[in-house]
Amino acid sequence: MSKNINLVKSICLMIFIVKILSLGLEVNLYAAGDPGNDATLSTESTIKGVTIAELGTPSGVLSSALPGKVLLNGIQAADTSNAGAYITSFVNNAPGAKVKAVKYKYGASTNWFETDAAYANQPISNNDFFIIKVTSEYTTQIRYYKVVVTVDAKAPELGYYPVAGQIQEAGTTNAEVLLKADDSGKAYYIVTENYNSNITAAQVVAGKDEYGNPACASGSAGITADKEERIIIYDLPKYSATYNIWVVVVDSIGNMSVPHRTDIKTPGLVAGSEAKLAYMSTIKGKTIGYYNVGTPAPTIAGVTAGTIELTMTQAIDETNVWPYATSLRATYAEATVKVVKYAEEASTAKFETDPAYVNEPITNNDFFIIKVTSEDCSKVSYYKIVVKSALLTYKLPQVTNVTLNETGTAKWDDLANESGYVVQLYGECGDVGSPISLSAGTTSYNFLTAMRAAGEGTYNVIVMGKGDGVFYTDGPWSFHSPGQTVIRLSTVSEGLNWEGNVAKWTEVPYAISYSVQAYRDGIAWIVPVTVASDKAAAGFDFGPSISAAGAGKYTYKVTAKGNNTLILDATAASPLSNEKIKLAPVSCTVLSTTSKIKGTTISDLGTPNTDQSLVVPGRVTISATKAADTSNAGSYITLFAPNDTKSRVKAVKYANGASTANFEKDTAYSYETINNNDFFLIKVTAEDNVTISYYKVAVTVEGRVPNLGYYPQAGQIQAAGTKKVELLVRADESGRVYYVVTGDVSYYDPAPTKEQVLAGKNGKGGTGLASGSVPITANVEERIIIDNLPRYSTTYNVWAVAVNGEGNMSAPYRAEVTTPGLVAGSEAKLDYMSTIKGKPIGYYNVGTPAPTIDGAIAGTTVLTGTPAADETNVGSYITLFRGTYTGAEIKAVKYAEGANTENFETDAVYANTFISNNDFFIVKVTSEDKKTVSYYKIIVKVNP
Repeated sequence: MSKNINLVKSICLMIFIVKILSLGLEVNLYAAGDPGNDATLSTESTIKGVTIAELGTPSGVLSSALPGKVLLNGIQAADTSNAGAYITSFVNNAPGAKVKAVKYKYGASTNWFETDAAYANQPISNNDFFIIKVTSEYTTQIRYYKVVVTVDAKAPELGYYPVAGQIQEAGTTNAEVLLKADDSGKAYYIVTENYNSNITAAQVVAGKDEYGNPACASGSAGITADKEERIIIYDLPKYSATYNIWVVVVDSIGNMSVPHRTDIKTPGLVAGSEAKLAYMSTIKGKTIGYYNVGTPAPTIAGVTAGTIELTMTQAIDETNVWPYATSLRATYAEATVKVVKYAEEASTAKFETDPAYVNEPITNNDFFIIKVTSEDCSKVSYYKIVVKSALLTYKLPQVTNVTLNETGTAKWDDLANESGYVVQLYGECGDVGSPISLSAGTTSYNFLTAMRAAGEGTYNVIVMGKGDGVFYTDGPWSFHSPGQTVIRLSTVSEGLNWEGNVAKWTEVPYAISYSVQAYRDGIAWIVPVTVASDKAAAGFDFGPSISAAGAGKYTYKVTAKGNNTLILDATAASPLSNEKIKLAPVSCTVLSTTSKIKGTTISDLGTPNTDQSLVVPGRVTISATKAADTSNAGSYITLFAPNDTKSRVKAVKYANGASTANFEKDTAYSYETINNNDFFLIKVTAEDNVTISYYKVAVTVEGRVPNLGYYPQAGQIQAAGTKKVELLVRADESGRVYYVVTGDVSYYDPAPTKEQVLAGKNGKGGTGLASGSVPITANVEERIIIDNLPRYSTTYNVWAVAVNGEGNMSAPYRAEVTTPGLVAGSEAKLDYMSTIKGKPIGYYNVGTPAPTIDGAIAGTTVLTGTPAADETNVGSYITLFRGTYTGAEIKAVKYAEGANTENFETDAVYANTFISNNDFFIVKVTSEDKKTVSYYKIIVKVNP
C-alpha cells in the first residue's frame, strides 16, 4: 500500500515539474525578441527586381504609415512576368509572418485594403503606391508599410548621333565614331559588315550581330549628358572598308534607347591623299556642320568662306574644355591641320609664320584660316570660316527720375541689362556714409535711418547703374535728386502751468505730438501720456488720475515729439511745471490690468475717460469656446477688478453698434454668451461716489465651436471574450476628437469638463479607464476601438470632445458603450447606424425584424438622386450594413419594387448598384453563435 502511495507521489511530482517546464517554455515563446512577435518587412524586398532601399516608417495604423520610395525604369515598370530580373517580392523578417500587398493608383482610397485584391504583377505607373501589411506569426503585431513608386520611363535620345569620326592612321584597321546623348549613362556598340534593320537593342548590349553571333567588334563606354564622346574601335577585319556601327545608350536606371546606326571606315594600307576638314569640327563648342565649312581651295585667295554663329558666352570663353572646345580636325587622323584666327579684314599674307590659334576670345567678324595637308603630303586645302557673334561692349545709360521722398525712400527708373545699382546719400557737407550696392531690378532704397542719425540738414541722392564687366560697363552717376530736409523740434519752455487739473504749455512749431510726464511728490508717476498737436491747446486733464492717487504735490514735464520720418523729437524735456497740490484723498478709479473676460486677461484696456462717449476703446481676443461658455468657473472667469478695493465696478455687455445711453439702468453682465464685436462698457467709481472713469473693451471672437451633432454613438459590440468597445464619432469641422471612458453607468459618474476629457480624466479629476484621440475630417465618420476595459458584459460611460484646427472645443458629449460577454452572443440585430449610400438608416427607420422574410415589417429611408445614382461606395456614398455585434454575419440583397424574394439565400449580395425609387433591401443578420436569425426589410424612397 505504501509503495502505491509513493508511486502516486512520484507521478504528481513529475506532473508538477512538467508544468513548471511548460510554463517556462510558454514564457520564452512570447518573450521579447521572439520571431513570432515580429511583423517587420525585410530590406531585401523588391519591386520589379529593384530593392526597396527606403521602406519608410511603418505603423500599426494604415493611415499613419510614412511612405518610402523606389525608382523604376520604363522596362521594369511595364514588365508583368515576375521572373528573372523582374521579381516583386515582399519579404518578412520572421519566417511565420504573413504579408499582404495591394497596389493603388495615385490618390486612390485604401479604405478597403482588407478586401482589396493582392498585387499580381500588373504594370506600374508613375506615383502608384503599395500598401503592405505584415502580420506576425502569433498575430500579436501588425505593421503597415507604404511605398511610392517613381517611374522614369524616358529613354535616352541620340539625335543625329552616332557620327563617323576621323579615318585613322594608314596601315591600321581602326575606326573612330562620335557619340552624344541627352542623358548620362553607358553607350554599347557593335560593328557589322552587313546592314540589317532588325538588329535589337538587346543584341547590341550583348555584343551580338543580327544572327546572334559575336559582332566584328563590340564594346561600351560611359557618356555624360550632352557631351560628345570619341570612341576608337581597334582591329576591324579589313583595310579601306566601310562598316555598320550600331549604338544603344542605357541611362543610369536602365532605360534603353533604340539602336542608332552610321557608317565608319577603316584606312588604307598607305597614307591617303585627301585634305578635307571634318564638318563635325567645332569652334568654341559649336559644331560647324556640313553646310557651313564653305568651299576649300588650294590657295587662301581662292577660298569661298563659310560662317558660324556663336553666342556671347561661347565667344568669350578661353578654357578650350567641354562644352567650349575648339577642335578643327581633318577627315583623316594623320592629316596635319594648322589654324590661325584673324581680326576682320586682317592680312593673311604671313599665314605660314603666323602663330596658331590658342583659344583667345573671338570678336564679331573674326575669321579662321585652316590649312589641311593630306597624310601623304601630296595635297593642300585651305578653308575660311567667318565667325558671327554679338560680342559687343556697351556702356549703361544714366539712371533717370531719381527722387527722395518725405519717408526717406530714394526711387529711380529701372535700366535694362544692369547687374545692379550703387546709390549714395549726400548731405550739406558731402557724402553721408558709404555707397550702397543693390541687386539688379532694385529701384528703391530707404535712407531714413541714416538721415535721422545724421541729424538736421538737407539731403539728396545719386544713383549709378552697374555693368557686368563683360558686355556692359558701368553707367554715369545720375543727377542729384531734389532734396529733403530733416528738422529737430525746439524744447518746450513756456506756459507750463496747471489750470485746475489740466496741464498746459505753449506749443512749439512743427510738433506732431507731445509727451507729458506727470510727477507726484517729485517722483515720476503714471506712464507718460501722448497728446496730439491738434489737441495740445486744451492741455491734458489729469483729474481722474489725481483723484485716484490722492494727496500730493503734482508737477509735469512736456517733450515735443516729431514723427517717424523727417521731424526729430526735441533733444530734452521741458523744465518742471508749477506745482498742483491735492489735499482731499479719494479712492482710485483705475481698472486693474488683471481684469479678465472669459479667462483671458485684457491686455489692452484702452484709454479711460470721465465721459463715456470719449473713451478710447481697448480690445481682447478670445476663442469661440470661451465665448460660448457661461460657467464663470475655472479658466472661463470674467472678472473686472479695480486697483483700489474701495472702488466699485459696474460692467454691461452690448451688441456691436448698440447704444450705451441707458448704461445706468442696463443690467450688469452675468456671464452669458459673447458674440464677435460685442463690447463692454465698464464704470469704476471712487470711494467718494463722485470721481469716475469709464472703460470700453471690444471683444474679438476667433473661429467657431465644432459640433458633434448626435455623436458620439456606440458602435458594434466587439468579438466575444474581449474587453473592447467601438465608438463612432463625427464633427462638422476637421480637427481631432478626444475621448475618455469614465466608468460603469450603474454608478454615479459626474460629467467631466472638456479640459478633463482632453487630459483623459473623469469628472472627479481621476484618470479615466481609457482615453485617447483621433484625427477627423469634417462630416466624415470615424470608428474608434477602445481596448482593455475592466470587465466583460458591462456598459460604460464614454465622453467625447471635438477640437478644431483653431483650438476651439465642443462641449463634452456622452454615449454608452458595452463590452461583449465571454462567449458568442445570440443577438441578431441590425445596427441602426448602418448606412445606405452614406445615409444612416436611423433607429426609427429599420422597421421591425422577424425570423422570416415575410414576417419583417418594412422600414423606410429617403435618398436624393445624387447618392442613389452613385456606385463608388467611397467617401460619403458608402453602403454599410453592420450588426450590433461585430461577430454577427450580414447578408444584404437589393430588389426592385414588387420583386420576389424567395431565392434570397442564393441571390447575389448587393454590390453598390444604382438605386431606383421603391427598391428595397432584405438584410439577414445571423448572431455570433449562429442560433438566431433576423430579417429586415428597408424600402428606399428616391427624391429627384
